Amino acid sequence: ITTRVQNMPDFPAGFTVGISNGHGKLLCVFSTNPNDGVVLPRKESFEIVFRIDFCGFAPGEYFVEVAVTEPGIRNVEQAHNALRFEVHPFPIGGALPYDSRFGEYFPPHQWQIDG
Repeated sequence: ITTRVQNMPDFPAGFTVGISNGHGKLLCVFSTNPNDGVVLPRKESFEIVFRIDFCGFAPGEYFVEVAVTEPGIRNVEQAHNALRFEVHPFPIGGALPYDSRFGEYFPPHQWQIDG
């Protein structure tokens, strides 16, 4: 997700990305936070790039919300449903495609069997 930010407020601001499913349930929120060492520049305009290497969501429709925040206090600017994306069924190592009956999220994982 690439976002161009303009006219930043004059305080240490944060940026959040939230992902909700097609039913409006918030699944996860990611944020920059000056207290965690992620400091946004105090410039008139800049670009933020946010990546998820493997989303692992079950097939379905999802929506992205973005916001500029005063961390821990309030949302300064917010865009609901700023982006819509769809996840299609995908194989999970066998013949069955992964779908929502197995849960809403399928994180990367591995098995180890000893003995």
